[in-house]
Amino acid sequence: MKYYLCRTDGLETRKHVITPENLVFSGGGIKGIAYLGAIRALEETGVIQGVKRYSGASAGMIIAALLAIGMKEKELYRQMIAIDFKSFLEESRVKIEMLADDPKMLLEPMTSAMVLYDEVVYRGLCDGSYFTKWLIHMFKRKGFDGKTTYKQLYEATGKELHCVLCNLNYGKTVIANHEDTPDMPVVASVRASMSIPFIYRPFEWKEDIYVDGGTMYNYPIEIFDEGCPADNTLGFILSSKNDILTPSRREDKNLWQHIACTYEAVRNVANEYCFRGGNEYRTVFIDHKHINTLDFDLTYEEKEMLIKEGYQATYTYITKGKH
Repeated sequence: MKYYLCRTDGLETRKHVITPENLVFSGGGIKGIAYLGAIRALEETGVIQGVKRYSGASAGMIIAALLAIGMKEKELYRQMIAIDFKSFLEESRVKIEMLADDPKMLLEPMTSAMVLYDEVVYRGLCDGSYFTKWLIHMFKRKGFDGKTTYKQLYEATGKELHCVLCNLNYGKTVIANHEDTPDMPVVASVRASMSIPFIYRPFEWKEDIYVDGGTMYNYPIEIFDEGCPADNTLGFILSSKNDILTPSRREDKNLWQHIACTYEAVRNVANEYCFRGGNEYRTVFIDHKHINTLDFDLTYEEKEMLIKEGYQATYTYITKGKH
């Protein structure tokens, strides 16, 4: 069967963005650790010094928020290289990592009953409390906490943070920031933006239900274009060009693989917009070396590999743009 290929011909060739005021990070689940390398390159080249605004979706939003509160690459590295990301799947009655390794567990009456109950009643297996506690810990390291609102963050730092969310009640992408949602807690919105459907329970705020912003707008590269020149924004995607345009076949033989394949498909369609919209010139493409969005069981070597890819892709982009 022939699959659709996004057209890339006829797009305007423009110079790289090397003095950005805005940084935008795509979603990509566990692959987001590659952004540590990207940040390292931004700091080494001095590019990050002029940044005033941050945005992202899902895993990209986590990085955007941590940069907005003043985190530096070395501190982020120390905190994230040691963490066992499987812990982000805790606080669920079913051990998801075990379910991923042995999908036949679903054939056990008790396991299948708990999964069905949690999906029907709570609309997700994990409540996300471990991740929320971790993020609050990170915020407290910079003098903020879990109740810090967008307005308070902007007043304290002068940096704008724009969070991409999916509002299920209206079926629309919405943006949380200091102007539109000044009283919304930043930590809560980040928790909402990384709420992978069916894995994490959705987030409710003012009677509306929110899930992973990456489900509808995984790469919000144009989020600042209304008020800023396009050349002021630099974006990062957790995929190589080839992975977006000609993706490799993935296995879909059990529930976990089915969720992963569905999620990757949705994200890839969103990422294709980078080419349709002519945004390739202001995008850093980071090769994830076939690490999947839901591969929470990363080894130290795999983490370092992703960080290296993020660094090399970003450093190459910046240095080429200066010549």
